[in-house]
Amino acid sequence: MTTWHAVQGGSGEHGAVFTEYRCVEYPRLTRMIQRANAEGEFFETYHVDGIGNYFHDEQAAIRAMRANPEVPA
Repeated sequence: MTTWHAVQGGSGEHGAVFTEYRCVEYPRLTRMIQRANAEGEFFETYHVDGIGNYFHDEQAAIRAMRANPEVPA
């Protein structure tokens, strides 16, 4: 189980909204919940710092994060 904290959110034209959450247990992992307009459905994606892809499934993002250790800057 993961714990999430909201880090930013916003809104745009025509009812577009988003909220970004950072995972407490895995600080490289973020979750984005957004919709493109007031009539659109909300969708959720997961992102891992240092990986250019996004994932539709939390577990897939965690597997990718573990397979790709963070490289120090």
